[in-house]
Amino acid sequence: SFTEPANGTDIMLRSGGTLLLELDSNPTTGYFWYMKDINSSQLDLISDEYFADPAPEGMTGSGGHQMFAFEALSTGKSKLKLSYERSPNDVVETLTLNIKVRE
Repeated sequence: SFTEPANGTDIMLRSGGTLLLELDSNPTTGYFWYMKDINSSQLDLISDEYFADPAPEGMTGSGGHQMFAFEALSTGKSKLKLSYERSPNDVVETLTLNIKVRE
């Protein structure tokens, strides 16, 4: 399980294992995390859910986090790339993780 990993983080998984990735997000601003590059023969996106943080009464537009779950399908190395954006022309942040799946 990784919360807000740094760009370029190395992640080691066992084949059949699960990667949980939690990223801060605030879709009320129009920004959301999107998958940009995944080796689908090595990793399978199981779920992508948004959870709002508790907000004070009467407050709108509070943030939360996106939780991604991936299953490691086969051994090897690849990169997992996500971007925080409103549109492909309005990218605020890109996150690339180095994935290694072993037996």
